[in-house]
Amino acid sequence: MKIYLLILSLCLPQIAAAQNKTFKVRADKAFAEMDYVTAAYYYDKALENGALTAAGKVPYFSTKNRVDSSGVNELRYQLAESYRLYQNYTMAETLYKQVVEANESDYPLARLWYGLCLRCNNEPSKAVGQLELFISSNKDIKENKRYATIAANELKDCLFAIKQSKIATTAKIVKLENSFSI
Repeated sequence: MKIYLLILSLCLPQIAAAQNKTFKVRADKAFAEMDYVTAAYYYDKALENGALTAAGKVPYFSTKNRVDSSGVNELRYQLAESYRLYQNYTMAETLYKQVVEANESDYPLARLWYGLCLRCNNEPSKAVGQLELFISSNKDIKENKRYATIAANELKDCLFAIKQSKIATTAKIVKLENSFSI
């Protein structure tokens, strides 16, 4: 009986690692096919199985992390991309924030997309800061010119939203005294 437990305890981490790779392969395939909902599902599963998630889950059979931090950041970035591309900006925002805080240099567009998610989640003042940081750090890079233009447009949208939110409404809503029919 002890031999069976020993063999099982030695094989279980390899099985879990193989399953994690399978989830990532499926997610990459779905992402390439522009099926972002399915890709998000499999990236999330790969993160859960990778011993590190936003919730900090660790599988019962493992006491150490099997996925290095760069692998986790890659999974987080791809999961955030999947959420953003199917317009789930709330979930994408938290993941982009983690990626930006962990290692922005590997994912230079993460700050742009984080700012976009902040704007979409009705936080334009926070988005302004992120977008200005992105623009200032990428203004001299030719490859990012297209993204700098996107960031500039997003920044204009944020500034306009902030300006409009400060304007007091002039409309007055009242209930009509009589019934109204056309």
